[in-house]
Amino acid sequence: MRGSSLVSTLLSIAAGVASGTALASGDLLPGYNAVYEVYNRDRAVGEAEFSVTRLDAERGIYEFRSVSRVRGLYRLFVPGPAEELSVFVLEDGRIRPLAYSLRDGTRRGRNSFNVEFDWEREYATITAGETRMEPQLLPGMLGRGSLQVVLMLLADDFSTKQVTLLDQDGPEIHELRGDGEETLDTAVGRIATRKVIQQRLGSSRRTLVWLAPELQDLPVRIERQNDGETRATFQLEHVNWHE
Repeated sequence: MRGSSLVSTLLSIAAGVASGTALASGDLLPGYNAVYEVYNRDRAVGEAEFSVTRLDAERGIYEFRSVSRVRGLYRLFVPGPAEELSVFVLEDGRIRPLAYSLRDGTRRGRNSFNVEFDWEREYATITAGETRMEPQLLPGMLGRGSLQVVLMLLADDFSTKQVTLLDQDGPEIHELRGDGEETLDTAVGRIATRKVIQQRLGSSRRTLVWLAPELQDLPVRIERQNDGETRATFQLEHVNWHE
């Protein structure tokens, strides 16, 4: 896999949905910094850091950030860090996206774009290079933010759900569904997990996520598959919690 294709795959793992799904356990979202080793098939190729930070406790404003860096020959294709940033409000047990940005780490930045959500006007502004779109915002429409955030918020509710995601090219429907329980050997110990599958309707690509209840449902493994073949994997190395 070429370096640019790899990072595109990695970003699609990190990016998920800033969900409108109701919280199962109140209006408090745990803050954290988690570091993952990144694999292209079975080869370690880089490192990624995911974090959630509370920006304004009174107004319930949070930030999700992911930064992925590749090593070795892949840096010829992706010399800079691939970074995404999502700002959202947590209110009445639901997430409302405010802004999203993606920088793909390549020299030309072909996959980079920004989204601003104007809920008062009920329109979003999507900017990608010289292209600008203003799709209408509908109630419950979500931003491309953190799959980790939405899955942590779902807590014990792993019935199949469909969510509408506003991406670079417009709205998409994604399905989240539970797929049983597994115990994994990880860098932070042997941990019981719940497995969840996320897939855009009509796509052969899917993301598998193993959540650890004892780590506040933080993902300990994330895997991207295409036509049933694993292309990229994130494995948790360590995590620090903060308010």
